[in-house]
Amino acid sequence: MSEEFTPTPYQPDLFVDREDEQTLIQAKIEQACRGAPIERPIVYFHSIPRGGKTWLLRHLAHRYASGATMLCGDKHIIVASIDCSSYAMSPDWQTVLVQACKKPFLARADVWRQELDRVGGMSDLSQVIQRIVNGYVVLFLFDALDALSTLQFAWLDETLLEPLACSQGAVVVLAGLADVARWRIETARRLHIVGLRGFNADETAQLGRMRGFAGAGQELYRYSQGHPYLAQLLASSPASLKPDALCEVLQHVEDELLRDCPADKRRMIRLLAILRRLERDPLRALLQEMWWEGQAERTEALWLLRFFQEHVANTDWLDYDLPTKSYHLTPVVRGVLLQQLRLADPALYARGHRVAGRLYRKWLKLYPLDSGRFLREAIYHHTAMEPVPAAQVENANGGLFALIEGCLTSGCLSADQVITLERDLTTDQSLPEQEGWIWYYERVRQALRDVAARTGLDDARPQEGSKWNN
Repeated sequence: MSEEFTPTPYQPDLFVDREDEQTLIQAKIEQACRGAPIERPIVYFHSIPRGGKTWLLRHLAHRYASGATMLCGDKHIIVASIDCSSYAMSPDWQTVLVQACKKPFLARADVWRQELDRVGGMSDLSQVIQRIVNGYVVLFLFDALDALSTLQFAWLDETLLEPLACSQGAVVVLAGLADVARWRIETARRLHIVGLRGFNADETAQLGRMRGFAGAGQELYRYSQGHPYLAQLLASSPASLKPDALCEVLQHVEDELLRDCPADKRRMIRLLAILRRLERDPLRALLQEMWWEGQAERTEALWLLRFFQEHVANTDWLDYDLPTKSYHLTPVVRGVLLQQLRLADPALYARGHRVAGRLYRKWLKLYPLDSGRFLREAIYHHTAMEPVPAAQVENANGGLFALIEGCLTSGCLSADQVITLERDLTTDQSLPEQEGWIWYYERVRQALRDVAARTGLDDARPQEGSKWNN
């Protein structure tokens, strides 16, 4: 990995947001300071690789170890920060983990030294810590929990996490990927699991300003989609948004994201990003036409099934949409995959959207109850293919306007569907892959208004001043 792709070391003045997560930990520490029962004292933060977990834990360590936050009465906070990846591969990993957990207590209070010197294992240490918390608040911070094997995790949970969860006065914060090993029963009962989201546009702009990014914050957000590490890399180089440099950075971040995915399957996973909803029929039809051939179909289908089984419960990768009963890639994951596909293989990117658009136009006729949603997807894929040169603007509709007019009848779309479609197209217009198509979306939305008025669907549209028109 080249030097410019090394994550920036934590710096307090460069930390961005995570206010909700900080407030959550603050509330638990305040409960411990008052001697009150701590509501779920074990907190697990998870995200995709390079999603901001390490920075959050280091910020918590800085905040509470610096002495700036002394909260209630005479109690002080002892912070123990452990990077599990530093110890997981050690041949005597149990011993080094015990020493890492013991170190901050040795440094803070001579009164415990004799007890700590007699500690032979993690269970002994947890018993000493449970006595220490009578006069102190203990904050454990475990980073890279996913670096531990199943055996190592089970040992840590049994000997330290579960005993601390059942005691009072200790708060334990852990971070890793979503698919960690199973928690013990008493740990699970006292566990607070939080997925770290990507940054929004304002937070991404703030990150850019802190790192001296000279471009527009909206542009930085468009290419990073709120991925903290990707935004950091793009904001750190003046030439980061030039196509070649952007493609190189995206390739590196995608490699991190797909590090557990076999190299020969990564192209197939990129194709998933073309679809906004991973419904069975669209997914099968897209991959049937663009990926599976002959004898490879069964093998690839089984691998993809296993992939989804592994990630269905992983909210860092997939979200579930209840109204349509479908999964979709989370915005950060899809943003990285889609941008990289667009830059690294524009022909495949455009072909994928053409195939998807054709499929959705076919389903418009087959499934009239879903015609509003399928029409939106047909419009999306038509406009997402590639930016349109100015000279070709008038010829760019490809028959889609005729399709829209054919759908905007009382027999195809209800008034509610028309209203929802216009609102959703307003959102779609700002998507990163819509660069160069703003004019088109304006024309489509105007066509919706015109045809709705001619067909009588306009009668049910909201009046001026309603929430839809604001």
